[in-house]
Amino acid sequence: MLKRIRLIQNVGRFRECAPPKIEFGPITFIYGLNTYGKSTLGDIFSSLRTSDTSIIKARTTIPSDSTPQKIELSFAGESQPETIVRYANGEWSRNFPSELSLHVFDDGFYHKNLFSSRQFTRATKEAFSAFILGEQGVAKTKIITEKNKLKNELTRDLGKITAHAFREITDLPSFLELEILEPIETLEEKVAILRSDYDALKKQRGSIQKISTRKELETTNWQKDFSQGLKAINATLNESMKSHQETARKAVADHIAHTFKGDRGAEAWIRQGLYFRKGDDCLFCGQHLSLDALELIDIYEHSFDTSFETNSRRINDSLNTSISAIKKPNTAQLASLITRNKEPLASYPELENSDYFSNVIKFIEGVEDEITAAIKEWDSQWPIFFDSLSATVARKRETPNLELPAADDLGLIQIEQRLSTLCHNYDSFVEHANTAIAQFKATVNIDDLERGMNEIVDLGKTINTKISRIKLEPQCKEYSSILTRLKFLSKEIPTLNLELVAEQSDFLTRYFRKINEYFEKFGSEDFELAKGEDNKGHTPIFYLKVKYRGHDISERNLEQVFSESDRRALALSVFWAGVIESEPGKMENSIVILDDPITSFDCNRMTSAHMEIVELSKSVRQILILSHFEYGIAAFLNVYRNQLPIKLIAITKTERSSDLELPDVDTFISTEHEKRRTKIFEFIAGGTDNHSAADLRVFFEIELSLRFAEQIAKNKITEFNLSDRIDKLRSCKIISDTVANTAHQFRIVLNPTHHIWQSNNIEDQRNIARKLISFIYAEFLPNQ
Repeated sequence: MLKRIRLIQNVGRFRECAPPKIEFGPITFIYGLNTYGKSTLGDIFSSLRTSDTSIIKARTTIPSDSTPQKIELSFAGESQPETIVRYANGEWSRNFPSELSLHVFDDGFYHKNLFSSRQFTRATKEAFSAFILGEQGVAKTKIITEKNKLKNELTRDLGKITAHAFREITDLPSFLELEILEPIETLEEKVAILRSDYDALKKQRGSIQKISTRKELETTNWQKDFSQGLKAINATLNESMKSHQETARKAVADHIAHTFKGDRGAEAWIRQGLYFRKGDDCLFCGQHLSLDALELIDIYEHSFDTSFETNSRRINDSLNTSISAIKKPNTAQLASLITRNKEPLASYPELENSDYFSNVIKFIEGVEDEITAAIKEWDSQWPIFFDSLSATVARKRETPNLELPAADDLGLIQIEQRLSTLCHNYDSFVEHANTAIAQFKATVNIDDLERGMNEIVDLGKTINTKISRIKLEPQCKEYSSILTRLKFLSKEIPTLNLELVAEQSDFLTRYFRKINEYFEKFGSEDFELAKGEDNKGHTPIFYLKVKYRGHDISERNLEQVFSESDRRALALSVFWAGVIESEPGKMENSIVILDDPITSFDCNRMTSAHMEIVELSKSVRQILILSHFEYGIAAFLNVYRNQLPIKLIAITKTERSSDLELPDVDTFISTEHEKRRTKIFEFIAGGTDNHSAADLRVFFEIELSLRFAEQIAKNKITEFNLSDRIDKLRSCKIISDTVANTAHQFRIVLNPTHHIWQSNNIEDQRNIARKLISFIYAEFLPNQ
């Protein structure tokens, strides 16, 4: 058992703790408030059990100094001298008594073996499985795990060989079974011959593919009719108006001849003037027009009446339409087509020996020269013609009523006719050439060539597969060997899993029954726990399946079903069952360390847990309970301190370090009222000068409530204020006037709003305290 803690240095809150005189007992409570170092002690014991020193190294005292971390724990086996187990230089000494075994329940156990973020996880299930199976079961599980790892490694090796050596093999099983009788040299010669044959066919196919993509010739599709457009323009130019306006027109013409300097634009200017005229006044000077002027205007109006305007618009529209029809044809586009056709004409050398194709080319080339000459002649005459035509059309627009001479075509009609004939002939020859080209392409058959090439490829693949099989003989042997081992493991691992289940069946049934039993004892009565199995992954694991009031609870909903108290109770149940189901001979030499097995929110489970602690203490060497739950420890001591060898140790905190000391058990288990009474008695006796009126006032009020509890309940006295309560006791004839008056005197003196008490002489305070106690126990009594 753990006899004593000799030293804890520079670990957590314990900068320098050396309490060698404090000896531990078979049942020892170590009480410490949060932050005093209770969890540090739990981590020390957990580190000793697992030999994991990282948790100690992480708990270097803050602020750190150069002092090394040291721990000295004194253990003693049955009738054996004490053995000092030391932690120094980052490791534990290897002299822990072999007959003893440590079992530690703490937050680490809770989070490692049961819950991670309030859920079961794969990691917690694996840890839980390892915990319940113990060393023997873990050894068997480890064998299965190692074989699973080996299986995965072999599978990866198989994948690597396949990727590196056989990535081009489509049917690996057939490849491995191939038996090659020919030597590799013969096979390589066959491949070389096939490659040569393939290259020859490929070259032929390349030529055929190029032929099929060669261009054919384009036709001009020339459709121009310059002569019709020119004819329409000349018809419009020849039109005139000879009607009743002739006399007026002659007068206008004479007026223009004698008045205007040149006749260009004169009629247009007169028409515009008539349009803007308003009344008989001049537009420019505003004077009234003379009779001669008005007579001249009348002549103008006869000359340019509405029929003139109608005719003018018609003439303009006709000119616009005709001009659009005779715009210069796109001879540049025709010339470009002639040039483009030269390329396909030269790209069929295979037809050079064809008389028909050669004659067609000669005809085409001859027509090309004539078309080029006609285009050149057209392009030289067109600008001259178009400038002359534009001037004539402009004149007609100005005098639409006058007949104008016809526009000269300057030979363009003849050129156009020649171009149309030439383009028709050219297109005819092009169609003959394209027919010859199409017939030539049809004679070339690429399908036969590709069929022959595919046959060579297939035969080449077959021979190359044989060559690869010869070259990859070492890899094939390695692959077959790994595959044989994998097949064996695939059969062996399930068999070992079945053996493990069979070996552990009775134990696991008993273990899970114990978990359910303790879970119920610790206050979780509506739950049922069952064994779950998972053979996925390397390690086969057992885990807890939960039912609540007969309904299965999915793992993702555990947080909603389990309270924090339920989770701690479940972890404690699993731990408890593990200790109870220890291997024969180990349980009686077990040291069980419980870090906060019961907390303030487990009050409903407290008595049950205490009963199980007492029961467990009968079967193990020692139980150490680390707790901050003062009320829980006091409750245990109140019940069992006179029946069992219980030791109470307290963690105290100084400015520099935490330490261990032996507190007075009677004081520890006292109520606050009892502790206050002891303090008052010590003050009255002169044992201390540290006291306050508040303590006396609170003590007085509580004694009143306790002493007259029956009468207060019977008379339904609910007054909260002390003064009113005293008056109520008096009015109900429970206390006399004298007692009530004295009670009021003490109430006033001890009133917390008065500060006179603090300034009084200490002996005066002690005298008042003495009189109050004498009054409470001698006079503060119900009426008889």
